[in-house]
Amino acid sequence: MPIFDLLVMKTQGWREHRDSKRRDFRDKELNDVSDIIALLKRARFEKVSFVDEADNSRHSQEFIPSQKSGE
Repeated sequence: MPIFDLLVMKTQGWREHRDSKRRDFRDKELNDVSDIIALLKRARFEKVSFVDEADNSRHSQEFIPSQKSGE
């Protein structure tokens, strides 16, 4: 799986764990943060760019909304 996609999915899971009423989900938050930091470091090393990914046709509009100039 591409790092960008994995980072998006991991961030979504972190948000869901953080906002959960279930303690067992909230207990996963620190591991999620550690994973996200590691993925961000790897993405920087590999020069992964949101702009490049947004321009990549393999992503749907729901996954990455198009960027309008001036926004």
